[in-house]
Amino acid sequence: MQGCSSKDNISKEQLQNLTNSVSLSQLEKTEFDKKDNKLIITTNDEVINKEGFEPIMKSLKLNGFNGKSLNIDNINLNEFNNKDFNIVIVTKNNNTVSFNIKDIVNRNYNITQMKYSNEYMKNKLTSFSKELITFDELAGTIEADLEKGRSLGDKVEKFKEMTTKVNSSIATLKSLSTENIEYAKLDEVKSKLTRLEALTNNMVVAVDKSVKANNGSAIAAAFLNINDIDKIARDLAAM
Repeated sequence: MQGCSSKDNISKEQLQNLTNSVSLSQLEKTEFDKKDNKLIITTNDEVINKEGFEPIMKSLKLNGFNGKSLNIDNINLNEFNNKDFNIVIVTKNNNTVSFNIKDIVNRNYNITQMKYSNEYMKNKLTSFSKELITFDELAGTIEADLEKGRSLGDKVEKFKEMTTKVNSSIATLKSLSTENIEYAKLDEVKSKLTRLEALTNNMVVAVDKSVKANNGSAIAAAFLNINDIDKIARDLAAM
């Protein structure tokens, strides 16, 4: 029947191209289960509620059978030659979301793990520490370039991007509580976050002033903030 969807006749080559084309936030592996007709995508990220799946879903990209790159909003049956299958995303802590490519809006969530692991916290602190060190390095490079009359290139834009990342990480870490994570040093992390908010805000103001004045003196005057951010970053990485 014309227009009828079928799970049959997905060729070996189509399956290989499909699984190889998948990209996702913290992708671990991709496989196609022919018996259950589902594409299983595993991420190293942890999720403890439906909302946590949203950024992961938004990061999903894969190719249709005609080679076109698709995101979550334009996955549909036509892009796969009317051959339907399910997509399942499995998180590091074994929570899942699944849907059929015929109906991506109708999603089935299976959330059994309601708390983040210690490993999740360690990974978050490690990546946050790297963001803070990059934030510091960019501020220092902007100061040096201004003092030596060199072109800043895209460094100010990169500093703004890193500021957004740092603020997002602070917000994520501040949202953690004993209700959603078992982590012995949570209070210690929270107190460092409060200090970091003030320090990073000071640096944003200093960089802005220096760039507007076209000299590095405001950043130079705030060097103690840079030192403190660097120290806290290294403390967090070691926790």
